[in-house]
Amino acid sequence: MIITITPNPSIDVSYYMEEFQLDAVNRCYDYNKTAGGKGLNVSKVLKIIGEDLLATGFAGGKSGEFIEEGLKERNIKSRFIKIAGETRTSLAIQHEDTSTEIREAGPTISTEEEQEFLDLLKDLAEKADTFCISGSLPLGLDYSFMEKVLDITKDKKLIVDTSGENLHKIVFESTIKPYAVKPNLDEIMELTGLKKEELKIEEILKGDVFKDIPLVMVSLGKEGAVAKYKDSLYRMTVPVIEAVNSVGSGDSTIAGLAYGISHQLEIKETFKLAMSFGVLNALEKEIGYININHLEDMKEKIKVEEII
Repeated sequence: MIITITPNPSIDVSYYMEEFQLDAVNRCYDYNKTAGGKGLNVSKVLKIIGEDLLATGFAGGKSGEFIEEGLKERNIKSRFIKIAGETRTSLAIQHEDTSTEIREAGPTISTEEEQEFLDLLKDLAEKADTFCISGSLPLGLDYSFMEKVLDITKDKKLIVDTSGENLHKIVFESTIKPYAVKPNLDEIMELTGLKKEELKIEEILKGDVFKDIPLVMVSLGKEGAVAKYKDSLYRMTVPVIEAVNSVGSGDSTIAGLAYGISHQLEIKETFKLAMSFGVLNALEKEIGYININHLEDMKEKIKVEEII
């Protein structure tokens, strides 16, 4: 069983526009409104492929009810901690080949609400083998929350998809490491202090930065990805596509990693599945959605090569 943790879920609204201008009236030709947040996008994709999962996190107010109802409609099991604050809304404006996002900070989590979640997580840790925690932390939570999650899941396979201070402290300060992380190029630059032209991803993955984290996948966008698994490095290449909506592709990739890890698939097959999910999501308007009918064909187009 896979548990997805979304500390700061949101109602995700996407507007599709021919063009977008500041200081002007903009009209959209289509829109989509769904229960969102990075961990919930992971949940949606896992459900599409028939995985046994449970989604958890914090949810409050009418927006929280919308999210829980949206998951129920998709037959996704969930156990959210009910909070006093209102769950946030995130807006994505899709125009031409770009996506402009506006994200609310979200509610403030109280000490009591945090403890209630941690007690729930201890119970869930007895029932599941793989965990994913994705996205930002809401107000009221800091890195100490991440430390507690790492401790509770230390005997499980935990995939962390976060950024900024939380990622930095996990990599450089935490005595308990997750099983996997998935930084992008910007996050690698933040961690190393290097400029893009100075980055040598393979050398960084072979070095000491990630030595205690078994699986590290670095997203390279259209260039695919480079990953470390234990003592080996892998390069993944993806086909050229005409992306419809790239939002949620990273989360879909996490879903593929989680599935492969939970089902103990061979590592190349796990990487191929993860990259396929990411590309398939980019072909759809809906965030956190893949057309399962195209999966096998896409897997044939993904190349995974061991480079060291």
